[in-house]
Amino acid sequence: MKPSVESVKKQLFDIWTEAGVGDHEWVPLVPHALKEGCVLFVGMNPSFSKRGWKQVVEKGGGPHANPFAELAWGNRDSLDVRKWTEIEENSLKTHSYFRVFNAFGNATGCSWDHIDLFQYRHTNQREAEGRLLESTDPLKLTPFGDRQLAVSLSLIEQCQPRAIVVVNALGSRIMREARHPVFDSESGCHWLSINGPKVPVFFSSMLTGQRALDVFSRLRLFWHVSQVLDMPFPAEAWDNLGSAEPADGAAGE
Repeated sequence: MKPSVESVKKQLFDIWTEAGVGDHEWVPLVPHALKEGCVLFVGMNPSFSKRGWKQVVEKGGGPHANPFAELAWGNRDSLDVRKWTEIEENSLKTHSYFRVFNAFGNATGCSWDHIDLFQYRHTNQREAEGRLLESTDPLKLTPFGDRQLAVSLSLIEQCQPRAIVVVNALGSRIMREARHPVFDSESGCHWLSINGPKVPVFFSSMLTGQRALDVFSRLRLFWHVSQVLDMPFPAEAWDNLGSAEPADGAAGE
């Protein structure tokens, strides 16, 4: 049985409390219930900025509120978590960061969803890494990061995804170290056993933003996913996906 939003909230809020997160920082992003059997895109951590929120509001994905005040950790006792979980789930349809994922779904007819490995909101990944990792070489998480990762990996495994596509270079390293999927030279991807069945795993860097894959590498990634899953990838998808250029910046920027 899938965990409820409230049970996931409790896990994450306990992690925040025990880590001594400051009142000026933000509450964790509590993930929505992931679709079962989807192609699951996995990011690093949720970004959060005024520009990104303005975009969500303008496209009807959220209320005209001040999320920076409402989502402050100091206001956690009055927070309507269900409301914000729904708002952030709706942003999958409206935010430019997710435009290429929607284009992938439209081209292949495949259901998709998204989750981050960590739920610590920050606009700057480098600064977020300072809270989540003790070092990158060798790769070692802080207790704060390690406990968040355990929550996300559990949610990923419970939704039994059809495929996992990790869309962050550092996130790919962390996922590989955490679960040790096995590379298969015939399919050209890694495979991970989840509750019995084997699931293909594709490691990549970001698909949008300043450090993103170029459009042709992104197209080849999507084509590769479709081939391994035996999904249609019509010729016109190359043009449609190639034109699905999102604005610069990570999710929330």
